[in-house]
Amino acid sequence: MIPIGTHLLDLDRGVVHTPHGPSLLSGKEHALLRLLVPRAGTAVPRDEVLRHLWPEGLAASSRAPDVLFSRLRARLEPPDAPGRFLKTIRGEGYLFVLPPPGESQTEAIEEATLIGRAPALDRAREWLERTRGRWLTWTGLGGVGKTCIARAFAAAAARDGHAVAWVDLAPHDDDDGPLLASAEALGLDVRDVQDLPSALRVGLGARRTLLFLDNLEHLPAASARLGTLLTSAPGVRVVATSRRTLGVTGEVVHRLSGLSEEEACGLFRAQAQRVVPAQAEDLEEALVRTVCASVDGLPLAIELAVATLRFAPPQHLLAALERHQHGLEGELLGRAPRQASLEATLAYSWALLDEAARRGLVALSYFAGVFRRDDVEASVGLSLRTLGDLVQQSLVAHAPGGGHRLHPVVRSFARSRRGAMDPDGTCERGHRLHFLGWARSRIDALRGDVDGDEDRRWRARLPDLSAAWRSALAAGDLDAARMGWPGLREWIELRNALPEARVWCGEGRAALAGVDDELHDDLMAIEVLVDPTARTGNAAALVAARDRAADPATRVRLGLAAGAAAAHAHEKDAALALLTEAAHAARDLGDADLEARAVRFGWVRHVAVARSGQGLETIQAAVEGFRSTGNAPMLRRALGELGASLSARDHLDDADAVLAEALHIATRAGDEAALYEAHNALAGLRRRQGRAEEALEYVTLAAEAARRRGAPVTLLAQLRTMGSIELDLGRFEAAERSSRAALDLARQYGGPARLASALAGLGHVQMASHRFDDAVETYFAMREVLEEHLPDEGYWDVVCSGNLACALRLAGRHDEARTASERALALVPGFSLQVQGQVRALHAAIRADAGETAGAAEDALESLRVLGQIAPWEAWRAVYEAASVLLSGGREGLVASVLPLLRAEPASPEKWMFLADLEASVGDAEPEPTPASKGEAMERIGAALEELARGPQRSM
Repeated sequence: MIPIGTHLLDLDRGVVHTPHGPSLLSGKEHALLRLLVPRAGTAVPRDEVLRHLWPEGLAASSRAPDVLFSRLRARLEPPDAPGRFLKTIRGEGYLFVLPPPGESQTEAIEEATLIGRAPALDRAREWLERTRGRWLTWTGLGGVGKTCIARAFAAAAARDGHAVAWVDLAPHDDDDGPLLASAEALGLDVRDVQDLPSALRVGLGARRTLLFLDNLEHLPAASARLGTLLTSAPGVRVVATSRRTLGVTGEVVHRLSGLSEEEACGLFRAQAQRVVPAQAEDLEEALVRTVCASVDGLPLAIELAVATLRFAPPQHLLAALERHQHGLEGELLGRAPRQASLEATLAYSWALLDEAARRGLVALSYFAGVFRRDDVEASVGLSLRTLGDLVQQSLVAHAPGGGHRLHPVVRSFARSRRGAMDPDGTCERGHRLHFLGWARSRIDALRGDVDGDEDRRWRARLPDLSAAWRSALAAGDLDAARMGWPGLREWIELRNALPEARVWCGEGRAALAGVDDELHDDLMAIEVLVDPTARTGNAAALVAARDRAADPATRVRLGLAAGAAAAHAHEKDAALALLTEAAHAARDLGDADLEARAVRFGWVRHVAVARSGQGLETIQAAVEGFRSTGNAPMLRRALGELGASLSARDHLDDADAVLAEALHIATRAGDEAALYEAHNALAGLRRRQGRAEEALEYVTLAAEAARRRGAPVTLLAQLRTMGSIELDLGRFEAAERSSRAALDLARQYGGPARLASALAGLGHVQMASHRFDDAVETYFAMREVLEEHLPDEGYWDVVCSGNLACALRLAGRHDEARTASERALALVPGFSLQVQGQVRALHAAIRADAGETAGAAEDALESLRVLGQIAPWEAWRAVYEAASVLLSGGREGLVASVLPLLRAEPASPEKWMFLADLEASVGDAEPEPTPASKGEAMERIGAALEELARGPQRSM
């Protein structure tokens, strides 16, 4: 059996097997094939055909051989491959082209390459059936699948009853060859005519055919001649493939681009099943997606990538792509030589360019992202005409949303030509000076970005800003680096741009160490300010850098970074001193914007790590500072933080108003950093307002933002909050999932303090689920972490001891609970009011369990007083422990009267920990009149506790 496209030839029996069934050849047809096939690849002269098939004699001028050959071609060749296997060679005879080994595999490859091309085929069908268009050209980068989709379209058109002719023009020069090949495909005999164009006009005049012209990009003159000729052949319509638009009159251009991510991955896996079936199932999804993304869904690149897996492991493929995407090559049977590798494919396009276009393509290779005409002209001096030529050649593509872009494989190829086309690096220097200068010029625009327009400009240019920054560092161009850094720094600070902070600062520090200390130290400061977990330097190193810095503003930033580093190392006193000193230095400098940033940053670290301080008044001052200086991005973020602070102080109405403004202006600007702050604060506010479902929605949004930013420590905090809110709602399984996810992140990224915090959160879930023994084990694990890594950190010792005491008490291990509680009580002075009040409340309940009612009542009163200084909401959370004291003093009726309010409490995990035991302890006691409000309940509880504290059972 000989595969011929989608057909199979049984030469011995004279049968052609087609998709529609077998077809028996006539005697003459079979005899002609027996003559041609053994000499495949060599033309059999016409005279020899006459002697073998008509031995009785036939006139040399007879057209019988031609008619027989045409009939055989119609019978044997698939409709999507006319003229591919049986060819008439002018002056030589008849040729049979034997399909190479693996031809059937090639057909399968072409079929697979049609993945994702249904919309393009639909557009072509609409052009054919619903318009009177005469010429359709599919254009696109080499390897994008133009020929494959044209063959599929030809087959579909033939099935629909259209007369179809196919011509592969790749082997032809720009002379009469393309016209002769087209005439032959259409069945015209123009071998001996003197005036070829005139003969073609006459021959084409009455024909109704869909003519496919494949690979026209190198034939501009022939394209023009064919276009002119076809104006006199209204029944002939052309579908062409070309890497460039042809400019033929009436030409409709359909551009093909790479596949989408899902389509590209589908093609990769389909190819793998055919080429490397033994490996196909084991290919990791991450590998497939990485490969497809790196070649931007180019079908030929994907086929070549899969082909390499026949002789090299996946790691080799990834390494090859990392070196240069255009270097992919593989064994693709049946492919033309120019498509045996991406290098060859792109070299073919390169050869079609003039010198100006080649230099222009190399200049554009310095652009890492979408580029705009003004950037191109200003940076590398590329004319709009040359840019347009490259677009016409499919080497530059239009980008969604405006501008242009290079395909990754084109960029990779053009980079390999830089040495020849840009030997002195003129274009590279122009690119970096343009973008770093642009960054510096946009500082005021960034600060005044109310609607997010500037944010969008920056995001579109981030790839080129990164490329320009790397170029300056690699070239040792300190002037360019110093010029661009203030703008880059502003972007990082105003947008809390964690990815850019890590990359730009990390690369800059490595390149500038010992070269430019001032710039190096400023990079170090910004990285720590945005990411306090960054291991770029300890507080002492940052203080030393601050003291040697000449620029006053740099000194402020280094002082703030030193405070952040000290806070991260749990050096509380040093952190507060450094942060306060930096804020004063900013004020002395007279820079109102820098002062507001210093005040805000000091508040953030103050609240988040030191857990004490003025808080509300400080962040209010920062907000007013940003309003006065017109720093819109910082104002958006600071408003979210002010809302959180107001919520924590129980100023709920004020917090609602502030956060409504924060959310509005952050949404208007599309500012993700500000939206994160607003969503985080709204989650806390809604929780305090008893709207836990809304709180969960907001914290989920904040967590998604942290995931997008690649900020695992921030995500950890949101997962902890999510677990707490889910606990409020009694969703124990969901709360445990969130808490364990936070714990996993803490183990990978968080350090000992965040690991301890995550363990504390998991213990809360276990206590609320009444798995008290599990909670005890969790808190013992937390203590082990602290003893090993934070032996002198009093805050976490208090947290651990208090939680452990609670878990032990609920587990019925009262003596151990008392020991843990007393340890927490001894450590608590000096910490925040919240911590002091919570520890005192728990200790009161433990003393009540031991029968020390008077002392317990005194502790309970003190806890309510302390927590009430923060907010009534905080004091109300301690009522559960106070109720235990009341029960020990025989006040079951009062506790019973308060139970309805406690049951209705929508935002407190203590409800799930303690309420069931309180209800059981009250039993059938006659309740006192139910309080009308929480405020009345607190007054009655306070009075009862005062009475018990004066009782005869008072103990130490």
